[in-house]
Amino acid sequence: MSQHSKVRFSVPDLFESMAINLYLAVKHNRNGFLPTSVEDQALCHQWSFWGMTEIEQPLLTILIDRFMTAPDKRKLNVVAEMQKFLAKPFGVLNGALHGRDYLLGSSFTAADLNLASICSRAIPIKFDFGPFPNVGAWLDRCLSRPLRLPHCDQISELLHA
Repeated sequence: MSQHSKVRFSVPDLFESMAINLYLAVKHNRNGFLPTSVEDQALCHQWSFWGMTEIEQPLLTILIDRFMTAPDKRKLNVVAEMQKFLAKPFGVLNGALHGRDYLLGSSFTAADLNLASICSRAIPIKFDFGPFPNVGAWLDRCLSRPLRLPHCDQISELLHA
């Protein structure tokens, strides 16, 4: 079982945040947040899983070393290796975002939510997106979307529907 909080749903019980996001996108799809075509839904899943397998671990390694490891136990060589490793996946993402505002085109979708949530871990480590301008601009767009705080009650209702 994950260390994440478990969110209870009518069916099923889910505990992994990516699974929860995708479940909610399917169950409560609004305004194309989860695209209607099977092909675009597959792309949402692809980018969600790609972020988990290609970007999450190196970013977490750097975060843990910088912020949760005693200075005398830090592994600067591992951090440098992870920084170097991230150039490849961020290069892939930079190319995929060329000429697009969001992963699937001009609309923010579940793919953007899921991948941006992972990529946002690059902010506290001050990752240099200079070589990846499309990624930096996309992440800024995703993270600057208006928070829907006035709708927190509605979100809570959706989680327990």
